Amino acid sequence: NATFLSLPAENAVIDRGMLEGMDNCDIVRDYVLFVVDSAMRYVKGLKDSDAALRRVVEYIDNHYASPITLTLLSETFHINPSYLCKLFRERMDKSFVYYLNEVRISHAKKLLAGSRLSVDEIAERTGFNNANYFVRVFKKTTGMTIGEYRKK
Repeated sequence: NATFLSLPAENAVIDRGMLEGMDNCDIVRDYVLFVVDSAMRYVKGLKDSDAALRRVVEYIDNHYASPITLTLLSETFHINPSYLCKLFRERMDKSFVYYLNEVRISHAKKLLAGSRLSVDEIAERTGFNNANYFVRVFKKTTGMTIGEYRKK
Protein backbone atom coordinates (compact mmCIF):
# COMPACT_ATOMS: atom_id res chain seq x y z
CA ASN A 1 0.00 0.00 0.00
CA ALA A 2 1.14 3.53 -0.82
CA THR A 3 -0.10 6.33 1.36
CA PHE A 4 -0.85 9.92 0.42
CA LEU A 5 0.22 11.55 3.69
CA SER A 6 -1.43 14.83 2.84
CA LEU A 7 -4.87 13.40 2.10
CA PRO A 8 -7.50 12.85 4.79
CA ALA A 9 -7.21 9.43 6.41
CA GLU A 10 -10.41 8.00 4.94
CA ASN A 11 -9.04 8.57 1.40
CA ALA A 12 -5.36 7.99 2.06
CA VAL A 13 -4.67 4.37 1.17
CA ILE A 14 -4.30 3.04 -2.35
CA ASP A 15 -4.62 -0.73 -2.49
CA ARG A 16 -1.83 -2.08 -4.71
CA GLY A 17 -3.91 -5.18 -5.40
CA MET A 18 -6.72 -2.99 -6.64
CA LEU A 19 -4.37 -1.24 -9.06
CA GLU A 20 -3.00 -4.53 -10.39
CA GLY A 21 -6.53 -5.79 -11.01
CA MET A 22 -7.51 -2.78 -13.12
CA ASP A 23 -7.59 -4.13 -16.63
CA ASN A 24 -10.61 -2.14 -17.73
CA CYS A 25 -10.29 1.52 -18.80
CA ASP A 26 -13.55 2.42 -17.07
CA ILE A 27 -12.29 1.09 -13.73
CA VAL A 28 -8.99 2.97 -14.10
CA ARG A 29 -10.85 6.17 -15.06
CA ASP A 30 -13.20 5.87 -12.08
CA TYR A 31 -10.29 5.27 -9.74
CA VAL A 32 -8.33 8.25 -11.09
CA LEU A 33 -11.44 10.43 -10.72
CA PHE A 34 -11.78 9.24 -7.13
CA VAL A 35 -8.15 10.18 -6.37
CA VAL A 36 -8.49 13.58 -8.09
CA ASP A 37 -11.77 14.29 -6.28
CA SER A 38 -10.17 13.39 -2.93
CA ALA A 39 -7.23 15.69 -3.65
CA MET A 40 -9.53 18.55 -4.69
CA ARG A 41 -11.59 18.21 -1.50
CA TYR A 42 -8.37 18.31 0.50
CA VAL A 43 -7.11 21.44 -1.30
CA LYS A 44 -10.51 23.13 -0.90
CA GLY A 45 -10.33 22.35 2.81
CA LEU A 46 -6.93 24.05 2.98
CA LYS A 47 -8.27 27.13 1.26
CA ASP A 48 -11.28 27.24 3.58
CA SER A 49 -9.12 26.91 6.68
CA ASP A 50 -6.69 29.57 5.44
CA ALA A 51 -9.62 31.95 4.83
CA ALA A 52 -11.01 31.20 8.29
CA LEU A 53 -7.62 31.87 9.88
CA ARG A 54 -7.32 35.15 7.94
CA ARG A 55 -10.70 36.26 9.31
CA VAL A 56 -9.67 35.37 12.86
CA VAL A 57 -6.33 37.20 12.52
CA GLU A 58 -8.09 40.24 11.07
CA TYR A 59 -10.52 40.21 13.99
CA ILE A 60 -7.65 40.08 16.50
CA ASP A 61 -5.81 42.88 14.68
CA ASN A 62 -8.92 45.09 14.80
CA HIS A 63 -10.20 44.21 18.29
CA TYR A 64 -6.97 43.65 20.25
CA ALA A 65 -8.06 46.08 22.97
CA SER A 66 -11.21 44.08 23.71
CA PRO A 67 -11.32 40.88 25.71
CA ILE A 68 -10.48 38.12 23.24
CA THR A 69 -10.60 34.47 24.17
CA LEU A 70 -10.34 31.30 22.19
CA THR A 71 -13.95 30.57 23.13
CA LEU A 72 -15.10 33.95 21.78
CA LEU A 73 -13.26 33.42 18.49
CA SER A 74 -14.46 29.87 18.04
CA GLU A 75 -18.08 30.92 18.68
CA THR A 76 -17.81 34.01 16.48
CA PHE A 77 -16.25 32.17 13.54
CA HIS A 78 -17.88 28.76 14.12
CA ILE A 79 -14.54 26.98 14.44
CA ASN A 80 -13.75 24.25 16.94
CA PRO A 81 -11.35 25.73 19.56
CA SER A 82 -8.91 22.82 19.24
CA TYR A 83 -8.89 23.15 15.46
CA LEU A 84 -8.32 26.91 15.74
CA CYS A 85 -5.30 26.29 18.00
CA LYS A 86 -4.01 23.77 15.48
CA LEU A 87 -4.41 26.28 12.62
CA PHE A 88 -2.39 28.91 14.51
CA ARG A 89 0.40 26.46 15.24
CA GLU A 90 0.54 25.00 11.73
CA ARG A 91 0.02 28.12 9.62
CA MET A 92 1.56 30.82 11.81
CA ASP A 93 4.17 28.85 13.77
CA LYS A 94 2.89 30.30 17.04
CA SER A 95 0.08 29.80 19.48
CA PHE A 96 -3.11 31.84 19.53
CA VAL A 97 -2.11 33.45 22.87
CA TYR A 98 1.37 34.27 21.60
CA TYR A 99 -0.05 35.96 18.50
CA LEU A 100 -2.62 37.91 20.54
CA ASN A 101 0.08 39.11 22.93
CA GLU A 102 2.36 40.06 20.01
CA VAL A 103 -0.35 42.27 18.54
CA ARG A 104 -1.13 43.87 21.90
CA ILE A 105 2.55 44.49 22.70
CA SER A 106 3.07 46.04 19.26
CA HIS A 107 0.33 48.58 20.02
CA ALA A 108 1.61 49.08 23.56
CA LYS A 109 5.05 49.97 22.18
CA LYS A 110 3.47 52.73 20.08
CA LEU A 111 1.68 54.12 23.14
CA LEU A 112 4.84 53.92 25.25
CA ALA A 113 6.84 55.79 22.63
CA GLY A 114 4.24 58.43 21.82
CA SER A 115 2.55 59.23 25.12
CA ARG A 116 3.00 59.68 28.83
CA LEU A 117 0.22 57.26 29.71
CA SER A 118 0.71 55.14 32.81
CA VAL A 119 1.45 51.44 32.57
CA ASP A 120 -2.06 50.73 33.89
CA GLU A 121 -3.64 52.89 31.17
CA ILE A 122 -1.56 51.32 28.41
CA ALA A 123 -2.34 47.82 29.68
CA GLU A 124 -6.06 48.66 29.64
CA ARG A 125 -5.95 50.27 26.17
CA THR A 126 -4.18 47.28 24.67
CA GLY A 127 -6.46 44.61 26.09
CA PHE A 128 -4.49 43.43 29.10
CA ASN A 129 -6.84 43.24 32.06
CA ASN A 130 -3.95 43.10 34.51
CA ALA A 131 -1.01 45.53 34.51
CA ASN A 132 1.31 43.00 36.17
CA TYR A 133 0.60 40.47 33.43
CA PHE A 134 1.18 43.20 30.83
CA VAL A 135 4.58 44.01 32.38
CA ARG A 136 5.60 40.32 32.37
CA VAL A 137 4.45 39.78 28.76
CA PHE A 138 6.16 42.98 27.63
CA LYS A 139 9.49 41.88 29.16
CA LYS A 140 9.17 38.37 27.72
CA THR A 141 8.25 39.64 24.24
CA THR A 142 10.69 42.54 23.90
CA GLY A 143 13.52 41.43 26.18
CA MET A 144 13.41 44.72 28.07
CA THR A 145 11.41 46.36 30.81
CA ILE A 146 8.89 49.08 30.09
CA GLY A 147 11.23 51.65 31.68
CA GLU A 148 14.10 50.55 29.46
CA TYR A 149 11.88 50.74 26.41
CA ARG A 150 10.68 54.26 27.25
CA LYS A 151 14.28 55.46 27.71
CA LYS A 152 15.24 53.99 24.34
